[in-house]
Amino acid sequence: MKKKLLAPVVALGLVLATAGIALAWAQPTLTARCAPDENSYAWTINLHTESNYRVDWSFQSTFAGFATVDFASAGGHDFTTPRGGSTLYVRWTSDHASKAQATANADLCEQQSVAESVVQSVEQSVAESVQESVAESVDQSVAESVAQSVEQSVAESVQESVAESVDQSVAESVAQSVDQSVAESTGQSAEQSVEGGTGTPAASIPDSSMSVNGSSPLPTVIFGFLLLASLGALAYTNVKVVKVANNPSRKG
Repeated sequence: MKKKLLAPVVALGLVLATAGIALAWAQPTLTARCAPDENSYAWTINLHTESNYRVDWSFQSTFAGFATVDFASAGGHDFTTPRGGSTLYVRWTSDHASKAQATANADLCEQQSVAESVVQSVEQSVAESVQESVAESVDQSVAESVAQSVEQSVAESVQESVAESVDQSVAESVAQSVDQSVAESTGQSAEQSVEGGTGTPAASIPDSSMSVNGSSPLPTVIFGFLLLASLGALAYTNVKVVKVANNPSRKG
């Protein structure tokens, strides 16, 4: 008889246990925030959808002393507690097995805001400094590159200008030297020609063709032939002298 009763009891216990597990409430989550003042802590609790939203909180894990808050709805809720310990424990009022905990944040929000502002200012200053350094480096690199390009261009231009000037000066100097040499050579040749053509004039022979007594013109004709021969010999001599003067290798 006892065995027959034991089996249904065990089965009922298993059913109730399974139902209890299935009916367990979702565990809440708790997060600590910066403290609003020196006497309080601030928290954020997230609740899942349940039949009610009453939550117990305590600074003791055994919940020997606790306070109950009705948050009225699911979702995130901010709340504060007096400072009473370093860790806050929360649980569903209707399901004490579903609970959570978080370590308190004792930093004041003002101090944290100041610290965050300082951090932001430092980060901004560092970013601006880096940007300025990069900009200066880029400007310096560009300036150096431009300076090198300008120097190289100026050097090449000066070299080309100097080369052209030198070539032109050499050409003009050579031309002037050639012209001067030709002019001097021509002048010297002309002077030698004049010097070679200088001679002693032949003795004057009295012209007896127009004698008073009207003698024969034969003596005048003979005189003319003689004069012509003398002038021809003199001209030949002058030409030979000029040729010898212009070509000294043919002397002797």
